[in-house]
Amino acid sequence: MNFKNSKTKKVVLATALMTAPTLGLANDTNTQDDWAFDVEAYSFLVNIDGDAGIGRKGNMLPESEVDVPFSDVVDMLESTLMVHTEGLYKNTWGYILDYSYMDLSEGGSVVGLANSNYDVDVFQGALTAKGFRRYPQSFGHIDLVAGLRWWQNKIDLAVDVDALGLHSSRSLDVDWVDYVVGTRVQYNINNKWRYYFDIDAGIGKDTEFTSELQTGFKREFKNDSYLRLGFKSTYVNYNNKEKFSYDTNSWGLVIGYGMHF
Repeated sequence: MNFKNSKTKKVVLATALMTAPTLGLANDTNTQDDWAFDVEAYSFLVNIDGDAGIGRKGNMLPESEVDVPFSDVVDMLESTLMVHTEGLYKNTWGYILDYSYMDLSEGGSVVGLANSNYDVDVFQGALTAKGFRRYPQSFGHIDLVAGLRWWQNKIDLAVDVDALGLHSSRSLDVDWVDYVVGTRVQYNINNKWRYYFDIDAGIGKDTEFTSELQTGFKREFKNDSYLRLGFKSTYVNYNNKEKFSYDTNSWGLVIGYGMHF
């Protein structure tokens, strides 16, 4: 079946966007006997490159190329939420929680069939939970990190052809967990500017390999708020051999605004 809008094929296959977490970097200025917290809202200007396949009756369909620029994501976006929080106790032990989702929708007519239409809805979400051990340095700090990412992807596709009296629909609901370890470094350029670098890697039951790289700058303000501008690249090679395969790299700019507490 050939869809009029080529973006639809990309939406159906590109079901693990932006997933991975963004970086909050708990404030270094906390006292030694208190908790310190960061809360941040952010945007991921994501682009996706790679291959994906959807299973049918226990067999995988041939993988197709995924090439989704950020402009296509904006056109199809229905709603989104991206939030990040982390806490640090006595400048030593801490946690990271990050949740993001995007709800995408696309519709149109089927090429070559009169009085026909299709609708596709894609929900993509990810929850990250990590713990870390901080090692203060003269230039800033180094964190050793370990945890998990839970990925959730739902696809609903419906096709109607009035001339043939045809109505067809299909749904796909896939979720999985990856376990990751990594490190992150913050370098304090001065009392206003910070440079950060964050990298992790891991595997899962059906994930052969996944990794994430983040780097960028953070600008501190006097009211305990901060603005962050960075780059993120998340690679995942997932294949459960029945429902869904996804071998892609999601990359783009990250813009966030947060508060220290």
